[in-house]
Amino acid sequence: MCDRPTEMERKLEKLEEKLKELEDKMKQSGKGKVAFSVAAEQGGAVGPLSANTTLRFNTEMSNVDNVFNLNTGIFTAPVDGLYYFTFFYRTPANKESMLILYKNGREVLKSSETARYYGGTDTAGNAAILKLKADDELYLTLPAGNSIWAAGRQTTFSGFLLDFCHCHHG
Repeated sequence: MCDRPTEMERKLEKLEEKLKELEDKMKQSGKGKVAFSVAAEQGGAVGPLSANTTLRFNTEMSNVDNVFNLNTGIFTAPVDGLYYFTFFYRTPANKESMLILYKNGREVLKSSETARYYGGTDTAGNAAILKLKADDELYLTLPAGNSIWAAGRQTTFSGFLLDFCHCHHG
């Protein structure tokens, strides 16, 4: 018989290499568990500020593998993958409120609420499913002139890995 590998054996070798690569990625990211949920607990209204400001969260409800940095307010993706993010916030009475989700310095989406017209408070938020590369950074910005309520765990930011992506990025 011939000692040359068959086409099937070559395909199997490639699949084994891809499986090893995926297993290595999972080990690096806590066996595939990537998740965080944080709250801004700063005793009440934050803002209006004079400049756009990255919102910092000081209460950690969960932070698997420390993917969210409480000091900077930034989530850093540990692996390539498909991620889900959501944020909610309460508006202070009679204030303009808006939060903007940024990925690597570029706006992804935002949410705004104007409670000032009727004198009460309200809640707002948004969500996204994003394909990220390892080391991509996401954070929320409170734009200049806007305010949020940061007490009672009413302003939160959460995210988690839905699925690994072992695709090639160009």
